[in-house]
Amino acid sequence: MAKYQTIYRHLRLAILQGKYAANGSLPSETAIAIKYGVSRITAKRALNDLVEAELVYRIQGKGTFVTAHQKTPPNQILLVMPTLANNQYQQALRAALNGTSWHLQVMSTTDFFNLTLTQLTDQFAGVLYYLDDLTTVLPHLMTLAANQLPLVVLNQHPAALAVPSVISDHVAGGQRACQYLQHLQHHRIAFLTHTAFWQTFTGPTSERFMGYVAALAQPQTAEVSLRWAQDLQACQDGDQLQTYLNQHQITALITEESDIICQQLRLLPSSSQPPVKLVDFETLTATHHDATSATIVPDYPALSRQVIEALLTQINNPHRQRFERTTVAAKLKTATAAH
Repeated sequence: MAKYQTIYRHLRLAILQGKYAANGSLPSETAIAIKYGVSRITAKRALNDLVEAELVYRIQGKGTFVTAHQKTPPNQILLVMPTLANNQYQQALRAALNGTSWHLQVMSTTDFFNLTLTQLTDQFAGVLYYLDDLTTVLPHLMTLAANQLPLVVLNQHPAALAVPSVISDHVAGGQRACQYLQHLQHHRIAFLTHTAFWQTFTGPTSERFMGYVAALAQPQTAEVSLRWAQDLQACQDGDQLQTYLNQHQITALITEESDIICQQLRLLPSSSQPPVKLVDFETLTATHHDATSATIVPDYPALSRQVIEALLTQINNPHRQRFERTTVAAKLKTATAAH
């Protein structure tokens, strides 16, 4: 990223977060150049981009000032999640809002659907919605978007909904998991989940599976990988699971349910085969992993910054329609380090 773009992004986010007051002045070109160690030409280019984005205005001989945008009086942002358990998403989003006038309130999906549109618009400046099952919530979210309530979707890019969305890179996460296991000399790698993603081939689990298949080395084929996933899901207990793994010489699993799998396999007699190597994905309901497994985790700080910026852009400048789909890199975390 060019230096002027970095400066632009830093100043843009600070403006959206309210760190510069409406009609208040920004630092001069000289001050920005000194702070970021760049030329005045680079600083001026960053400020010009802010003018083009309608976030600031310039007065000849006086300086650069923050454009005053209408803001909903209660500076409350609503985060809607399937579970209210304190998780990394909440922590990262609160950290992104730290030092600003904005406050994050968390609500369950059930409670959210009990609120009327008037109640939502009266109480909240915008909504962050963690999308789990699109089919049940799409009409409601479409109503919110149609009424211009600022809205950002997390976890999925819904093709049928014209609102900004921010997700962790599920496809790259599946690829990274498979490559990690291949690096450890595993060549019979299967994908195990309780989600029947093959019914629609949509959603995060399907994308993770596609990434895993893309990283597979021959001769294992996509058809074999899908059949393994379907058969493994049908296993009722640890005995059936271990039997299937042995029969097909599977030595490693990519999964979203490592805790359940580890518990099942631990209950087997000690004479059973050596434990399978696991890589799992951190989800809202599975954040405590077996110490021997590796985990694909979202880059929470980067993801939360993108989410907050997308929402505040709508709140501060509602007439500029933006429907960006942002994908943030996922990371591999082992027992000793994160990559």
